[in-house]
Amino acid sequence: MVSLGENTAIVITCSCPSHEEAAAIARLLLAEKLIACAQLSAPVRSLYWWRGEICDENEVIVTMKSLASLYPRIEKAILTRHSYEVPEIVAWPLTMVSSSYLAWLAEVVDG
Repeated sequence: MVSLGENTAIVITCSCPSHEEAAAIARLLLAEKLIACAQLSAPVRSLYWWRGEICDENEVIVTMKSLASLYPRIEKAILTRHSYEVPEIVAWPLTMVSSSYLAWLAEVVDG
């Protein structure tokens, strides 16, 4: 994992099998002040390899914003609540963020 500055804004995405699970994960992370916000997608069609077979499933994508310094805690919290054996949890840094949005994000998370 590449280390980023602690105030680097990041986007985290996680795929879930249902809106209920996606919302529960988002609410958990919000309650723990690990993320500033989350958006849940409409069901998306996901095709992927799993145990030697191609799977074709509907999933819900949770898109969350936070700070790079909180990523390890975010990943750990998702893993405690997620029903998949190997959930997709990916993050990337935001290279351009308005100063007011970054200030709000840093203010609301516990980083």
